[in-house]
Amino acid sequence: MLKLVFTSAFMISFVNLSFSQTQEKDYSDCLTKVHSAWSTTCSQCTSIENTYRIYLKNTCTETVESKVCVREKVNRWRIFHFRSIAPGDSVSAYACEGTGKYMHITRKAGDMNVVLPDDNEIQQMK
Repeated sequence: MLKLVFTSAFMISFVNLSFSQTQEKDYSDCLTKVHSAWSTTCSQCTSIENTYRIYLKNTCTETVESKVCVREKVNRWRIFHFRSIAPGDSVSAYACEGTGKYMHITRKAGDMNVVLPDDNEIQQMK
């Protein structure tokens, strides 16, 4: 455990700035919901009546990789793996018989130290 005592406000500010730059970034904050829609046309679905589509945008300055999952009424996740979402780019994912639930698991693109769950593990998530 590291214990530091500082006597000036300048030193405390400097240490806080240095510490925040070395902490790991939570890349899940990079994908931001910009829109969602019901009953959208989808070439993969037999009916558009209950189709749910989510639109997400990468708001960070780094390229990210993400598994975007949209919940189907049959309690399964429809999973989309986006390997490279550049800063400012948008992606969308859908469920043909959607519930309105979605989630994403995101990491910095190419960061193999962070393991994304496989599709079977995702299906176990509620």
